[in-house]
Amino acid sequence: MGVGGVGGISFSVLPEEFVSVLGPSGSGKSTLLRVLAGLVPPTRGEVVFTGQDTRRQPRVGMVFQQANLMPWRTVQENITLPLELKGLITTRPASRLRT
Repeated sequence: MGVGGVGGISFSVLPEEFVSVLGPSGSGKSTLLRVLAGLVPPTRGEVVFTGQDTRRQPRVGMVFQQANLMPWRTVQENITLPLELKGLITTRPASRLRT
């Protein structure tokens, strides 16, 4: 038997509105945020952000509670990692970054 997930959620957020997600440990807050950010797909239903399905190209950022740095990468390489993963850059552009 699988673990129950987040379900039955429907809400809208207005431009420039600040929203908090509250709940006890294990209630699905992190799962909801990961789905909203497009990091994991919803198992059912859909997530629509500014009229577009988030499976295409979400424009949502997420800051993790714990550091998710890659210790083998430099600071600059860690900063550019999201750009690399999105295919916006193909090499690590250390020469283009200022320290």
